[in-house]
Amino acid sequence: SSDLSYIPENVWNESSLTNGLWSSSGGGSAGNIQNGVGTTGGVPKPNWQSGLSSIPDDGVRDLPDVSLTAAGHDPYLLCLEGSCVPNSQGELYVYFISGTSASAPSFAGIMALVDQKNDTLADNEFLVRQGLANYVLYRLAATQSAYPTQCNGSDTSTPPATACIFNDVTVGNNVVPGEAGTEYQADPGYDLATGLGSVNVANLVNQWSTVAFNPTSTTLTVTPFSTITHGSPASFGVSVKPNTGSGVPTGDVSLLIYESDIGGLVTGAIGTWSLSGGSVSATTSALQGGTYPIAARYAGDATYAPSISPQSSYLTVYPEGSTTTVSVSTANQSGQSIPFTTGPFGSF
Repeated sequence: SSDLSYIPENVWNESSLTNGLWSSSGGGSAGNIQNGVGTTGGVPKPNWQSGLSSIPDDGVRDLPDVSLTAAGHDPYLLCLEGSCVPNSQGELYVYFISGTSASAPSFAGIMALVDQKNDTLADNEFLVRQGLANYVLYRLAATQSAYPTQCNGSDTSTPPATACIFNDVTVGNNVVPGEAGTEYQADPGYDLATGLGSVNVANLVNQWSTVAFNPTSTTLTVTPFSTITHGSPASFGVSVKPNTGSGVPTGDVSLLIYESDIGGLVTGAIGTWSLSGGSVSATTSALQGGTYPIAARYAGDATYAPSISPQSSYLTVYPEGSTTTVSVSTANQSGQSIPFTTGPFGSF
């Protein structure tokens, strides 16, 4: 069948006492997991989860951020290893995929479109946030003037406005049998059932670069060395400063490894290290072998944009020594590996 118009959305929840638990999930962080053991306190609310009055004032990280379709009755269709090509009997097979297995890689595909769109911004390329999506998602939701009144994706009479980035899901819940409380209800704005709502991908991709962060400059200092052996520590320092103002950027930096020519493509990355007072001094033993330049990349924070330092001069990392040994083994009657010293021709 064909879709003639926008299909109103509600929270996926098919749970019952007889069917088991089949629903989306969400809620506030109740505790951390350390070495497989739960601890109290919850993950603190990140600074980017803000800007909307509907976000719970609970002091902890709330989930979800956004929602994509995931119900098994409305699955994603997948062709696998030529299954959609008819065989000699005219048969073909389409796989049904649902749940996180479908929605998570779909959002990864959406982020790939964001990357592809913003990689064409030339000089502004590194001012556009293309890493942790939440910095931009919540800022876009906070500036979406029609959200949620004109972006109600659950309205059965009027579809959401075409300019909406997030279509608010306001109907349904993901309360399951035996669960107390009513906080897992779909409501206008952010909620613990569908987050900011579903995503209008074209609008998200096109509006991504409208979220402005204060530009920064990153400087890399590498302790000079004439030779270094692979696996040996190399010292470096990174500082990040805003292009204007006196603020202090926070967040993480990493090292980028380039091809063996200045201006070449990035072939690898090392890190991360956390800034303290806008800088970090550290050592790494993870530089790969070869001769190449490196640079430092600042990932940005809620206020400051990412930036990449100028590339260093060439670094040369020589191979470390190695020793080759040979051993021969066979199996005993129990199938265990034992040293082989002698045996008749044809022995294993």
